[in-house]
Amino acid sequence: MPKRKRGVTRDDARRQQAIMKRERRVAETHEERNGLFSTMAQRGQDRRAEEAEEQRNSRLSDMAQRGQERRAEETEEQRNSRLAVMAQRGQRRRAEETDENHHQIQTFYAARTIGGSSGGARGATAPSLAKVKGPCPLTFQSSKLTIPRKMDPKLKLC
Repeated sequence: MPKRKRGVTRDDARRQQAIMKRERRVAETHEERNGLFSTMAQRGQDRRAEEAEEQRNSRLSDMAQRGQERRAEETEEQRNSRLAVMAQRGQRRRAEETDENHHQIQTFYAARTIGGSSGGARGATAPSLAKVKGPCPLTFQSSKLTIPRKMDPKLKLC
């Protein structure tokens, strides 16, 4: 009969490690486990976000390349037409802004006139109703001032 070895054998060591590992797992709190899972999930999301960003950058690069190719192929006439459309849009946008600013200025002066303000710090007086000849574009409806959206620029404020 072989002699019995003293101390811990390899199999015993593995068994003890497995037992200690199980005990550690049992000792882990619920929060610690959730923290680990959360960290793992965050890493996965970051990895996917990086891939998505690379894909998005690739797609945008392709779109820019196609636009450059299209512009390179277009004739001078097509280019001029495209630029003319862009210029018209800009003019239209500026005209709308000018109309809105003009309307705001007229509303401001109309409110000063109706409010009876006799002028600002420099002694300027607001135009009065007596100075305007012809029909006044400002109308009153139940103590509200109504100003037409588009007023003739030659028309004096009242």
